[in-house]
Amino acid sequence: MSVVVQRIGASVPLVALNANEPMLPASTMKLVTTYSGLSILGPDYRWKTTAYADSQPDAQGVLHGNLYIQGTGDPKLVPEELIDLVDQIRKNGITGIDDALVLDKHYFDASKRDLPAFDSDDSAPYNVGPDPLLYAFKSLSFTLTPNSDGQVSIDVLPQLAQLQIDNELRVTRGACTGSLQAASPSVAQTQGGFVQASFIGDYPLRCG
Repeated sequence: MSVVVQRIGASVPLVALNANEPMLPASTMKLVTTYSGLSILGPDYRWKTTAYADSQPDAQGVLHGNLYIQGTGDPKLVPEELIDLVDQIRKNGITGIDDALVLDKHYFDASKRDLPAFDSDDSAPYNVGPDPLLYAFKSLSFTLTPNSDGQVSIDVLPQLAQLQIDNELRVTRGACTGSLQAASPSVAQTQGGFVQASFIGDYPLRCG
């Protein structure tokens, strides 16, 4: 590792360990993007995800027209935030839509959204491209819960209509190791546009 501790304005550091050795920057690169964001956007900038409608809902709360969701690149558009947006839409009188839900992504130019990955690891979080409606970090979170009946419950967030879960996990009494193969699903495309995540193997009860 490389460590440098230096007081602002001082000419020499208090601590310098491998200070001139080349290192992988890893998450320290976030300092560069954070500084850029503060400089360009300012400390009070807030991303907005906005809903628009073609018309007013009828007396039953049904919107006869499209509902548009426009994103501006909020990196923290997580399920909790989307629930809050839906609640605000309902508070404005819309309880149903008889036309289309339109996702508006024009805020970013399309050429900026699908940039080449840094490496061949397509599943790495750092390879997710910028997106005006980047929901839940473009990732799925699986929670495995062993039950006393020998089964393992699998919950996924966010829930997707096109996702199928193949649960072939078995609860065992072995030790919980650091690398658990059963907790890493294999993902494959299936017919009809579905994606299947398969969990197979032994899941120690001690893993919780």
